[in-house]
Amino acid sequence: MPFMSNTEIAKVESMLAKQENAKSKSKELEKRAKEKGLAAAEGIGAAAVIGAIRGKLEASGQKFVVPGTDLDAQMLLGVALIGGATFKAFGKYSDDFFNAGLGISAAYAFTIGREFGKTGKVNIVAGALGDALSGGL
Repeated sequence: MPFMSNTEIAKVESMLAKQENAKSKSKELEKRAKEKGLAAAEGIGAAAVIGAIRGKLEASGQKFVVPGTDLDAQMLLGVALIGGATFKAFGKYSDDFFNAGLGISAAYAFTIGREFGKTGKVNIVAGALGDALSGGL
């Protein structure tokens, strides 16, 4: 019958513990990667959808504003989703709505920044109709 010394047993136990620790870390990294991937997809997807909606409206000569105002609907939607999600208004989906709000707000901020870079003006209403609607600030 083979015999292992206490030292050899300790080495085997240490190797097994390291292997379990590595396996646990790998599962944690996999979970984090999935969560981050989902967050990115939600934000980018929401930005793409809102961009398509805005593009369709603007292509037909319509404004992408809150009806009866000159306030940009994209800006308000992004802020509303982030605010609502921050206070858990969407329940278990609050993180998902937060990510969508970030994507929508980031797309809006990009549009405002691009317009500022091109014209030197900041408009409350982003997009091609911004100058006509807000007169620039």
